Amino acid sequence: MFGFLFDSDSTSNDFVICLEKSRSKRQQAELEASFRRSAGGMQAVGPKKPRLQEDERQFDYHLNIICLNPALAFEDIKKVTRMIIITSGTLSPMNTLQAELNTNFAHQISALHVVPTSNVWAGIVHKSSSPKKPSLKIVKDTQKSVDTQDELGSIILKI
Repeated sequence: MFGFLFDSDSTSNDFVICLEKSRSKRQQAELEASFRRSAGGMQAVGPKKPRLQEDERQFDYHLNIICLNPALAFEDIKKVTRMIIITSGTLSPMNTLQAELNTNFAHQISALHVVPTSNVWAGIVHKSSSPKKPSLKIVKDTQKSVDTQDELGSIILKI
């Protein structure tokens, strides 16, 4: 990793330093142990413990150095390989990928899109069709609800 930082081809703009603050694994395990899953979501189990003040909580801190330039890592791969095969359904347009990796792919094979354009619809659904529910809200707590799934299904059928 430090080889990339001190390489003559890289610049300071290729990296960011990020300080990550997260709950300690021990505290996270204790918190998860005090909850159990139920049909309606998370419910507390057992006696309530007093809430810890922010300064009393245990946190883990991690210093991350993140490379924002994929071409730096790809350059080392190109040096030690004779052939690189990259496959994916979402790499088009290829000229963008070539620019990001700072390379030129001599041989490319691209298939036509599998789904015909006539079968693709993109739109925003923000209103429910039911007078009982004026808005459709799908979040973690409601996504498994049969009523929510039925409502989404009826909206899709009307499209």
